[in-house]
Amino acid sequence: MKETFKTRASKKGISEYDFKLLKQIKGKRIVCKIASVSRSGMTRKMSFYVLIKNELVYINHIISAVAGYNRDKNHNLIVGGCGMDMIFSVLSNFNYAMAPLVTGKDLTVLLKTKECGEHIYDVYYINANNYKMI
Repeated sequence: MKETFKTRASKKGISEYDFKLLKQIKGKRIVCKIASVSRSGMTRKMSFYVLIKNELVYINHIISAVAGYNRDKNHNLIVGGCGMDMIFSVLSNFNYAMAPLVTGKDLTVLLKTKECGEHIYDVYYINANNYKMI
């Protein structure tokens, strides 16, 4: 039996509701709110939303489940790092985590065959270059 995206996603801890929401997210503009930045500038707490039918829908739980980010007590994603656009980094990491779920292929194989690479932003879920900060 061929494994489907739905069964692979459920192995990642994505519920049926989240699975349906993922279908609606594809191609939509993401909105990010940075709740706080540590004094050192090395850690940020962020919340991500997608605009669906003029309503902001919270998606931190999906990004956390798929890409492995931890959340704080207020459900913000805890993102470490500096020296780059950390919102882009989170969205890009989410896409790279989604690629194997969507295709059923290992990420290493996808990158070697260039099936993933530069097209990850238009083929998979979120255009990491097209977000809005609030």
